[in-house]
Amino acid sequence: FGIGFSKVISYGNALVMDASDFLEYAAADDETRIICMYIEGIKDGNRLIQLVRQTNLHKPMIVWKGGLTRSGARAAASHTGSLTGDKQIWDAFFSQTGAVKVDSHEEMAEAAMAFMRMKPCQGKRVATLCAGGGESVAIGDMCVEEGLDAPDISPQTRKGLLEFTSLVNQGVNNPLDIPTIFIEISILKRTLELLAADPVIDIIVLRVTTEFYSMIWGHRMDEFKQCIFGVTNKEPGGKPIVLAITDENKVESPYRYTKELIEAGIPAFSSLKGAFRTLRMFADYHRFTAAT
Repeated sequence: FGIGFSKVISYGNALVMDASDFLEYAAADDETRIICMYIEGIKDGNRLIQLVRQTNLHKPMIVWKGGLTRSGARAAASHTGSLTGDKQIWDAFFSQTGAVKVDSHEEMAEAAMAFMRMKPCQGKRVATLCAGGGESVAIGDMCVEEGLDAPDISPQTRKGLLEFTSLVNQGVNNPLDIPTIFIEISILKRTLELLAADPVIDIIVLRVTTEFYSMIWGHRMDEFKQCIFGVTNKEPGGKPIVLAITDENKVESPYRYTKELIEAGIPAFSSLKGAFRTLRMFADYHRFTAAT
């Protein structure tokens, strides 16, 4: 995921010190930009809430809370001897502090990668560009199910796209199923610029398969990366762009491609569902901090 570590702390059964003590240290550490925590139980809930609420405003707090089920709570009690608390209490904790709630190592890593690589956004309105596959309806459903919005693009954006896009076996409704724009990078850039200028869109997602990715961009990676950076970093008007590279035929792992993109500074995911889920977390965080 291209994530670097300034500090890694494992504190055993928390007999002497617990998460709040280490959080207080990390909050003041100049080398730490993002804080990830795995919590089973806590000794002083009020102290933790205050620390997370204060820290989260300037350093994103990504928290994986274990022991929310009865089985998990029993395991946590035997491990640390602490009470994990009711799920409703922890739901209130996340709501009041704005901390980013994740449920696995993978979600934690994806969220951290997004905060490292993406520019802030205040909304959840996503435009998804698909390189074929005929799955635009299912992708639209997935986007909404993960807590995002998939609005219709504006008439002005639609008009601009139709100047160079054919509707034969393609569609310019969001999600946009227009694979021909991916073949020529100058056309892709023009498309991304139109979407970035659209006032109803906050985030752009490019979804491609490993086969399509390697066939079209494998030998033009520098040009493709510059296309993404040129739109994302444009001032004013740049908007976050992420990639979801999937292996529909289970032939080739997306990892080699996502790794290359992440190392170049471009957010990339190996599943569309993971991308949507992380973008919802990312947008919720920035909306919370902006309103606080």
